[in-house]
Amino acid sequence: MDTNAGSLMGSYGYCASRGTTPSQLSLSSEYEEHWNLSPPSNAMLTTQDFCSVDHRLKLYLDMEVFSKSEEFRCFLKVGVVKDGKPGEFLALVVASDVQLYFLEINGEIRGQPSDWLKKGDSHSLTNLCAWEVGLFHQSLHIEFENPCTSYTLLLRNQSRCRRFLQCLTHLMQELPPKSRKEIPEVTVAEMTLHHPLWVFLDKDLAKEAGGGSAKPFFYLLAYLIQGASAFPVTLLSTHSNLFLVEEDHQRQKVPPSSGAEGGTVKLPNSFQLKESQPISSISGVILYRFSPCDMKLQLYDEVRKEESTWHLRTECPDLLAELVEWLRVPWEEMFSIALNKTVLEVLE
Repeated sequence: MDTNAGSLMGSYGYCASRGTTPSQLSLSSEYEEHWNLSPPSNAMLTTQDFCSVDHRLKLYLDMEVFSKSEEFRCFLKVGVVKDGKPGEFLALVVASDVQLYFLEINGEIRGQPSDWLKKGDSHSLTNLCAWEVGLFHQSLHIEFENPCTSYTLLLRNQSRCRRFLQCLTHLMQELPPKSRKEIPEVTVAEMTLHHPLWVFLDKDLAKEAGGGSAKPFFYLLAYLIQGASAFPVTLLSTHSNLFLVEEDHQRQKVPPSSGAEGGTVKLPNSFQLKESQPISSISGVILYRFSPCDMKLQLYDEVRKEESTWHLRTECPDLLAELVEWLRVPWEEMFSIALNKTVLEVLE
């Protein structure tokens, strides 16, 4: 089974997230597959998968990006949010032995790298001062000093997030002793009362507190497929309700105050609710044997007597399987029958 089939993303157009005018970026797998830009999306991923690079891209990096003394180490194609810059952009995040580069993908991935890559920011690895793994290990927030800048890498895949973090940690450990600093401690984001998304969970979690569930909510970074476009979304679920949310993933620096330390926090209004449905409205789930990162959630609104479908695409087939199981258990408890799951061979 090709578990890399769900990587963004065939011939779909990629739409920027809220905050910018949505831009279509055609990503044709017919050409992209020859560049080996996306490592496997399954759990068998290793750090070496980030080090394999096409010779044309390697030549471009050596001639157009790196200084003479730099050596390529690893790279990742990923959605990036730069703090202070609205929206998400697709980029190659490339690491040499001393620098981290953000190369924006601004066209169809075909021809010479200079045709579809735009050189952006670069930072010395010695200036990396903080990092945080996002909820459910699907994103990585990294901060730099001199200049003070931060980015959120929306990997949308747990294995890629863990392994790429290992790559960066190893690179920092290999820095020359004279320039090596103490490697910052990795923090892990938690869902607390202060998290912007808590507003969606508060009532449901209060009702379910007596249930003893070790995992009171589910969080998935995905894409909502509508026609030929893919929109970045967050699927948030309790045991009672589903929420489709647009997050902007922005942070802001908080200056030190008396008795408190400065740092970065989520912006207070960093989301927009697109749609919500009770889990009881699910009428069926469609999965695809040769597209294991895709799922269609069939919904029926009993009040409006309307049917609808959420076509979700992830970058992590394991998380999608976990989501199906997460939804199945409370649904079957409500109706005392098996949830209708259909497995088709390919996408329609």
